[in-house]
Formats: sequence, C-alpha cells, structure tokens
Amino acid sequence: MNADILIIINFDLNDKNKTIIRTNATPEALPEILSDWIRDQVGTGKDLSKHDEKDNYVIKINLDLSGDIFTTSSDTGNKGLTNGIVMTTFGMLEEIQILPLGTP
Repeated sequence: MNADILIIINFDLNDKNKTIIRTNATPEALPEILSDWIRDQVGTGKDLSKHDEKDNYVIKINLDLSGDIFTTSSDTGNKGLTNGIVMTTFGMLEEIQILPLGTP
C-alpha cells in the first residue's frame, strides 16, 4: 500500500501534555483525517485481545489518497485501546504539539 499521508501519534498515558503527533499532513487537515479514521473504525467488531500495559504508545496511521484507504499499526496490542487513544488525541488536537515527519 502506498501511504500518501502518515500520522504518528506518540501518546503518553501518564502525561497527555507530552503527547506528540508527527505527520506530513498539514495541521489544518488533521481534524478531518482523524475523524474519517474514527468513522472508518465503526463496526469493525470487538477486539478481545489483552492490551499491552505501557506508559507510552505509538500509533501509525497511513492514508492512501487514491482510494481513501487507511491502514493502522500500533503497539497497544488491542484495537479498542488504539481507537480510544486516537479519539482522545482527536479531542486534544488544539493542545498537542504537531511536528513535521522526521523531527526528533
């Protein structure tokens, strides 16, 4: 799959102020992209996998614009936790540091 847009969420469970997004999308486009991703997850079914217990999680969302197709990878171990982190991040977009890809 060809990813035209990549969003990497570094989510700090203990201090949400340390959460960072790195992306090649414009900050103005993130609300629409993330809300589309959230809608895309509706109806995908329940994930009974045990989540990985960590303080920091990384979620990578790829978007192929040729077909508006999302692919997602994360180190949460559970799709429900991944969805919850993305929804929480979506609700905090105005407070989160958004950096270009490749920024340390």
